[in-house]
Amino acid sequence: MARKGQKKSWPFLDPTDPEGMPVLRLLWLDALRTRGYSDPYVQNCESALGAFILWAQERGITKAREVTRPILESYQRWLFHYRRETEEGDEPLSLRTQAERLSALKGFFKWLARSGYLLANPASEMELPRILHEGRPRSSPWPRWNASSRSPISRCRWG
Repeated sequence: MARKGQKKSWPFLDPTDPEGMPVLRLLWLDALRTRGYSDPYVQNCESALGAFILWAQERGITKAREVTRPILESYQRWLFHYRRETEEGDEPLSLRTQAERLSALKGFFKWLARSGYLLANPASEMELPRILHEGRPRSSPWPRWNASSRSPISRCRWG
């Protein structure tokens, strides 16, 4: 496994095929960098797409034009049932992780269709997992403070 800051080596079957997903993946990642996306975002996309390409290779799919909506739905189900090894045992991927990986796929296939590599986007109708936002609620029950007077603003939700 690659350490932080090191590039991961992906065992793609034919990384030089101009119509293959590994080459198109590199072009898409370059397009993301050109459009000003952050390095961490591009790295997440690289990882998510690399994992999908390996999954697809195991099923005999090496070119982007071979990917269909049912194949993407199958990958989405596989992600849902996938278990990763942790110190506590096997754990499923969180819905947020699943959504991030699928979102990268949607972006990749959208770019392929817009750039003319594909006639249609097979991921256009893919629905991402619903993420329940935990943590701090949007509207806090605590009063807001006026920085100039150091007193709570009189308009409280409960008073």
